[in-house]
Amino acid sequence: MLEGPIAIGDASFCFTGKLVDLKRAVAEREVRARGGRTLDRISDNLDYLVVGDEPSPAWKFGSYGRKIEQALSVFKATRRNPRLLSESAFMEALAVCPATNSGAIDEKVVVATFKFLISPSEQRAFDQDAAQAALKPLVDRFACHVSSRACWASVRRELFGDSDGHDAEGAVVVEYRFVRHQPVDAPVTDYVGAIEQVFVDLLNIDGTLRWFERIEGSADFVRLLREVPVSLRVAMP
Repeated sequence: MLEGPIAIGDASFCFTGKLVDLKRAVAEREVRARGGRTLDRISDNLDYLVVGDEPSPAWKFGSYGRKIEQALSVFKATRRNPRLLSESAFMEALAVCPATNSGAIDEKVVVATFKFLISPSEQRAFDQDAAQAALKPLVDRFACHVSSRACWASVRRELFGDSDGHDAEGAVVVEYRFVRHQPVDAPVTDYVGAIEQVFVDLLNIDGTLRWFERIEGSADFVRLLREVPVSLRVAMP
């Protein structure tokens, strides 16, 4: 359902569901700080409906709640708005779009995301203790902020158009996000390579790693992360 970059300035946002990273009032504040607007109703004038990343058990059975179902219905009629946006994608948009008057530019943030699929038969074998033990040295070495989340692949496909390539009923998408604040001229290859090494070499997990870096507004985004819980363990749906 979502195509193209996420623009916050002059766009309107509404929130629904349980947010994992931020309190709703904080998320709304960050939208307004970037020139966007917040609404509490679904209409064809709404640009984005941000869906909290804590999945509801009812989602697995196709029951998404009033706001999401209204948004899907309005979008089907208009083929334009509102667009559904995962909380994770919203957080990345906050990193990309600096707040107004975000201050001096002296450092940058590097945001890396590792995403992988777990089939129903593999879910019991996913060793979270081993994952946490492998990630802790990386967090200490690079002083990076980590958050994690998981949702059914079928739900992400239906709500956000994700094509994760797994059709097995009950398959789960797991996502870890790593954010590091570092000097503008510092290389990122060691940091990004270390993340990949943890998952691929130590944990033997086949997934997708993507990353980006942003300079403007980096200090504000790092301050925002102080309000985001660190989570090395995934809350499985």
